Amino acid sequence: MVEIGRPIGSHKSYMDDPAYLENRFGVRPLQELRLAPGVIGVARFVVMPAFSGESVNTFVYRAREVSIEVCRAEHSLWYSLYGDDWVPPVARTYTKVLDDLPAPLNRWQSLKESAQSAPTIDVAIIDGKRCLTLDGVSYRHHVVDADADLYAEWSNPSEVASNHVSQVRLVKAYEQVFKSCGVQGGSDFTRQFVASHVESLSDNEYWGLALLTDLVCLTVRKKEPGLVHVWLFETGTPVEVLLSGWSSWLSDLTPSGRELHRLEMMSLWKVLPELRQRFPTSHAVLAAVDWGAKEQLAKSKKEEDARRRRAWLDALEAHNDACRRFYAAQGPQGLTCPHCGRQSTDIQFTDRAADERKSFLACRACGRSFGHDL
Repeated sequence: MVEIGRPIGSHKSYMDDPAYLENRFGVRPLQELRLAPGVIGVARFVVMPAFSGESVNTFVYRAREVSIEVCRAEHSLWYSLYGDDWVPPVARTYTKVLDDLPAPLNRWQSLKESAQSAPTIDVAIIDGKRCLTLDGVSYRHHVVDADADLYAEWSNPSEVASNHVSQVRLVKAYEQVFKSCGVQGGSDFTRQFVASHVESLSDNEYWGLALLTDLVCLTVRKKEPGLVHVWLFETGTPVEVLLSGWSSWLSDLTPSGRELHRLEMMSLWKVLPELRQRFPTSHAVLAAVDWGAKEQLAKSKKEEDARRRRAWLDALEAHNDACRRFYAAQGPQGLTCPHCGRQSTDIQFTDRAADERKSFLACRACGRSFGHDL
């Protein structure tokens, strides 16, 4: 993929060089912060979600308190590397008494020990099997004091993975601090993932939103074969149910085509009472969606597609007509190839108008093609 307005190396720097992102956010280096009077140690917790802006969060520890700087971007720096506008976020600063922080952030030594037990992870061990981690949210964790410099990268740490225990504990502790400050410095990928799906439904003429709560999102497709997707916010996964078998599934959770993980079952049992009460039948699910609006959306899309195709065909016809006239108007010396510069009558015209494709001229001398505008 070709980037617009940025050197190709920018994406490599974004992924491989921690200093690149921190420089773009305008935060001070940890080693510099560590040398300030009274500072015991400093930590930096960087959150890099797949679908939203990054956040660079710095914790400066002193004897009894910690200063917290939160820099959270509204839009992802990653996408700006394709040429989109991106403005560095304004930093917000908070001061917390150490005793008010959750463990292990409430003591510098305990944070350092936790960082030592939370190394870089790029695989997940689930039920004894090694699995690749999901492409959802990654974290960078950097802890520095006079005696240690600990750096780690965590790719989507999960409670399901046996080798992610320390990483998940630290992520939850940081997110608890952000919540106490009234900001969302962290990121719950599963919720972002489901939320992004919900957002896309407004432009989907086939699927409708029947229910949205803090725990579950219910989407339905009316077109045969009718389907219901029960999206679980806690796991970020959908359970697919045939619309025709919805009532049976509600009563006994008949297998839906794949074996559910135990965490999915736990989450499902939490939302099942509400689903049974509000949507006892497939008709109740369908009735929760404004299908008239969906039909209008489908009509508008069809009209827009027809308009775009007409514009494309008009441009194609104009190009082909111009190529035909250009070839027909050649003099006795023939045409000049714009590639090799040779003028001759040995230039062939290929008319593709009947196939709704671009017509072109080809130079037999160099074998290259061109149009009327070259």
